[in-house]
Amino acid sequence: MRMMKVGQCKNMYMFGLIIVDQSVPHPLASAQESGSFTEPFGQCYPEELETSLDSGHLALTCRFNRWGTLVVAGCNDGYLVIYDFVTRRMVKKYVTHMHAITAVSWSRDGKYLLSSSFDETIVVSDVVAGEIVNKFSMPSIVNEIQMHPVKKDHYLICFLQHMPMLMTIDDQRTVIPIETEKNTTEISGIVASFDKSGSRIICGNNKGKVMIYEVDSLSLIASFVVTGSHPIRTLVVAPRGDFFLTNSNDRIIRVFTLSTVLEAGVDGTVLPNQKVQDSVNRTSWKVCRFSGDAEYICAGSSGSHSLYIWERNNGSLVKILQGSKGEQVADLIWHPTRAAAFSISNGKLLLWSQSPTENWSAFAPDFKELDENIEYEERESEFDVEDEDRSIPETENQVDLTVIDQKLSEFGYSSDEDEMDSLRLILIAPDVENPEETLADANKEAPKAEPVPAGKKKEPAAKVTTSACRSVKTTETRRRRGGKSGTGTGRRGMAAKRRRGPAKARGAH
Repeated sequence: MRMMKVGQCKNMYMFGLIIVDQSVPHPLASAQESGSFTEPFGQCYPEELETSLDSGHLALTCRFNRWGTLVVAGCNDGYLVIYDFVTRRMVKKYVTHMHAITAVSWSRDGKYLLSSSFDETIVVSDVVAGEIVNKFSMPSIVNEIQMHPVKKDHYLICFLQHMPMLMTIDDQRTVIPIETEKNTTEISGIVASFDKSGSRIICGNNKGKVMIYEVDSLSLIASFVVTGSHPIRTLVVAPRGDFFLTNSNDRIIRVFTLSTVLEAGVDGTVLPNQKVQDSVNRTSWKVCRFSGDAEYICAGSSGSHSLYIWERNNGSLVKILQGSKGEQVADLIWHPTRAAAFSISNGKLLLWSQSPTENWSAFAPDFKELDENIEYEERESEFDVEDEDRSIPETENQVDLTVIDQKLSEFGYSSDEDEMDSLRLILIAPDVENPEETLADANKEAPKAEPVPAGKKKEPAAKVTTSACRSVKTTETRRRRGGKSGTGTGRRGMAAKRRRGPAKARGAH
């Protein structure tokens, strides 16, 4: 318990015995500024198609950075294309692979990208420079990759036909010991993901078994079998809260609580908190995602371009977003803080967002309509920041303060303590045609004049130019009249010859 005077609480609001200091930024401040949490009872999910982003490369997968300011798309020709979410403009493009990209992942500080390809390689690239930092060869095609939520030099790699492994930037590889059947030499269909703190790895195999390992020791700490033992196709950890979901071949999406699974231990029995599915059409799901606040679940169907959105608490279907007919969803990603999502179809990024609505309640109810313009007379202290005429209290009361220490990991990511040296935006220069040529023309120096000797006047350039023009004009006039300069073959020259007569006759006289 600490004591503080009321006069010192300039940036504080008092609620009972607890005073909240507004000078300290809240971890959800960015989300509140973006508008997703300002209306807690409003609709916080996409409602319609806003626009599409096309860079000329066929996109296959996409990911947001931790703040949602940049989105990267991995293309079929090995290019990584980065867009600015606010301006909807491409800000960076560079090539990292020779074949199609299968997965991408951002680093915590947003400066590096981890990408995998069908050429059985993974690449760490610098976002600003657009250059490859490290390149590693893999034993099989990489199906999914993920950078550690805190350590940017640790990677989790899932293969198409191989055990998942942990890898460092120093090329130290550790295979995760997944339980398999006896006499089995080929392993396929294993999915894995870090939890939001990065201290555990959650895995799912093709027998419907979920296993949780410690990252440091890779020891099994909890496991259970999903009802029906259907192969697990997708495993996604919620960005906020204590949830993760599984997508199985029985076309049911199940939501589990991580703390409940840890309490059950190894070979425990765990029931899902929520199950969602399309019970009418029995749709199979290509990709599943949580919303930024983990209050909604979004899934893209395999056979068509349809996005289904459910509430996580009660499992009710709230929205179905329909794309163009004949298209399929290749990938799906939800914005970290806004009610917006990107889906990929036919190589384009489609942005789904909320429809704009007019809010007339923002006007003050005491406004009055005026019939004519009148001059408003303000009060003496109406627009003063501090009322100088107020009476100063003689005694200042003291207020009891209750200080509550809350971990940032309970609000969101364990890495929400933003680093000072992080990359949130990529600044680009305006488009200029031939910038080098334009700069050379701008800096072009005029020819220097030769020095004039003393006592000699310099002839102006205008006289020389005028004389030359007169000479050309005179010559041109003579040519039009039929004669040439100094020849005497024109009409005047012939008349003069007739008057003078032949040269022999003149000599006879």
